[in-house]
Amino acid sequence: MSEGLSPSLFLSNPKIEYNIYMTTNVYLFDLGDTLISTKVYAEIYQPILDMVKDKLNLTDTQLNDKAVEVGLDKNKFDRWDTGDLCRELNLLEDYYIVLEDHIKVIHGLNDLIIDIFKKLRKDDRNVF
Repeated sequence: MSEGLSPSLFLSNPKIEYNIYMTTNVYLFDLGDTLISTKVYAEIYQPILDMVKDKLNLTDTQLNDKAVEVGLDKNKFDRWDTGDLCRELNLLEDYYIVLEDHIKVIHGLNDLIIDIFKKLRKDDRNVF
């Protein structure tokens, strides 16, 4: 029998109150640079690559090989999509930490974001 409280305990005794707390991470994806200015992504490109190399102890060449190995292609500017790279290398939490730090510093939120969210709400659309 596993440790912990049995669910039948709660069902058989309605006087027991309990709360369940769950920790969740929510990520807001920026499709088409609608939320975050492209200058922020340009600014974090090298810090993200440096973070990945440090975390995985990789050289530039090894990082490129690893990106190809996980199926990524460089974009038309000969750059990796750092979000995709970090997702494939299980470093997405670290990616968002760097992104969040730079958004605070650069103030990269698109000036029209409030209008965008109002329009999404009016059109009964959700952002996931």
